Amino acid sequence: MENDPKQNLLKPEKMDSDDTSSNGTDDSDNYEVSARRSRRATRRQYKTFVRENKGFWMWFNLTIVLFSIGLSVGTYFIVKDPEAPSCGGIKMVLWAVICLHFMNSLMCLVNLCGMEVKLCNSNMVCCFSIFELTMLVWMQVTYFRSQEYTCMVSAPKLYFWLMFQILCVYIGMGLVVCHFFRKFCQDPDEEELEEGVDEEAFDPQDAETAH
Repeated sequence: MENDPKQNLLKPEKMDSDDTSSNGTDDSDNYEVSARRSRRATRRQYKTFVRENKGFWMWFNLTIVLFSIGLSVGTYFIVKDPEAPSCGGIKMVLWAVICLHFMNSLMCLVNLCGMEVKLCNSNMVCCFSIFELTMLVWMQVTYFRSQEYTCMVSAPKLYFWLMFQILCVYIGMGLVVCHFFRKFCQDPDEEELEEGVDEEAFDPQDAETAH
């Protein structure tokens, strides 16, 4: 049966390919249809998040790229330093950390280009998250185990550089959590009060009076 042109005129125009009347939770007898609706709703939610946090999202990814490049270069020179002997497996972990920084830089560059929706899927995001978590656990286990080998004395450069990178990870996570906690958990009355203070800080009438 051919589509009725009148019915098509009544349908709202789609803003993008993921725009749909379904919210992803509607039941369907067809499993493939339900899965497709769920994926489409997830992509739409992600696009909404990026659009509402455009400034933060850009600076977040750009900061990670710059820090990852700097830390990877610093890690390379410290690992290649002949005066830094291997101790407690720290060198092996630091070589893996260079790969971690490379992956982070690559992922953030993809995000900055806006290609993550086309290139990534749920399985890739899951694998990337597991890789990040595994690396963080490995770094911490090696750091605490190296204390048994007195690496703080025998290989201080490797020991404290690994500690510094672990701290960077947790500080970055803390800043992100604080940003979104302030954004989503702040009392609406406080937000209105802050907006009122900003408006009073520059009053057009005061500017005209000054002239």
